[in-house]
Amino acid sequence: MRALVTGAAGFIGSALAGELALNGFEVLATDSFSDYYSIDLKRSRALRLATETGISVLEGNLSDPIFCQSLFQKTPDVVFHLAGQAGIRLPAEKNYRYIEDNVVAFTNILGSSIKAGVPRFFYASSSSVYGNSDSEIQRETDLDLKPISLYGATKLANEKMAYAMSRNTQTSTLGLRFFSVYGPWGRPDMAYFKLIGSLVAGYEFQLLGSGKKSRDFTYIQDVISAMLLLETSFNKQGSSQVSDVVNVGGGNPHSIVEMIEILNSFTPKLVQIKAGQDDFKDVNRTFASIDKLKEMTGFVPSISLSKGLELTLNWAYSPDVVDRIPDWLF
Repeated sequence: MRALVTGAAGFIGSALAGELALNGFEVLATDSFSDYYSIDLKRSRALRLATETGISVLEGNLSDPIFCQSLFQKTPDVVFHLAGQAGIRLPAEKNYRYIEDNVVAFTNILGSSIKAGVPRFFYASSSSVYGNSDSEIQRETDLDLKPISLYGATKLANEKMAYAMSRNTQTSTLGLRFFSVYGPWGRPDMAYFKLIGSLVAGYEFQLLGSGKKSRDFTYIQDVISAMLLLETSFNKQGSSQVSDVVNVGGGNPHSIVEMIEILNSFTPKLVQIKAGQDDFKDVNRTFASIDKLKEMTGFVPSISLSKGLELTLNWAYSPDVVDRIPDWLF
C-alpha cells in the first residue's frame, strides 16, 4: 500500500506518517516548512521521522501545481492531505495565507489525486466549521454551519469543494473535522503548549478572557488510531464513490481554566497567568459527537485530558526537548 502524506512535518502529519510506515505502508511525505510557527520544531519532527522510519520529507509548496503533480508519478492508494494554514489568529494582512494554503493548495492536491485515479482522499477539516453552533453537541448532520473565522470558512469551503470536485470520479473523499488535537511534538501556537511552556520556561501565559470557553481536547494517539481505522473502513467500501465528513474528537470538553488546574496538580511550579482580551474569532464551545466515528470504525477515543497532559508534560521535560521549548515558543 502506498500513501501520500502532506503536511508531514506538521504535528498530526508527522505522527501519521510514522504510524503508516509502522503499519507497512510505503509513505511519500511532503511539507512546505512554512514559518507560521518554529521551523526548527518542524525540522525536528522531520528528523525524528527519518531517524525512526527512514522517511524523508520532501520540501515543496502545494500551491505550485507543477510541484503538486510531481507527487503522483506513482499513484498512491490513499492521500492524507494534512497540509494547510492552521490557526485562527493570523493578522488581517496575512489572510492571503488561508486562501493560498487552504483553498488553492487544496484544489491542486485534490485535482491531482482525481486525475491520477487515487481511490481514497482524506483531508484535514476542523471543528471551526461549526462556528458558535446553537447545538450543545456538534454533529455532522448539523446543516446551518456559520464559521466565525476565515480559517473555519476555508475549511468549510474544502468540504464543499471535495464534494463538487469528486462527484462522478473514482476518488472518494473524507473530511476529518479535528477537535483541538494536543500532545507531544504539538503546535506551539495552541494554548496547551503555551501553558506547558509557562511551566518549563517560566514565562507568563496570556489568558484570553475568562478562560471558561471549553474545547473538546483530543489526544494525538487517539486521533492517529481513528485515522488508521477510517482508512481501513473506507478501503472496505470498494469502488463505491463517497464524499463525506466525520468528527475526530474526544467527546469530552474542558475549559482552559480546568486545563490549568490539571497542569498545576502535576508540579510544585504553577502556571503564571497574565490577563488578556477575549478574541472574537474564538468559538464559545466545541463538543464533538463521536457517534459517527464509532459507527464507522468501532473506535471511541479513550485518553483523558489529565492523562494526555501528563504524557505531554513528561515529553516537554525530557532531556532532548526541555531546553528547546523556549525557542519553539518565541
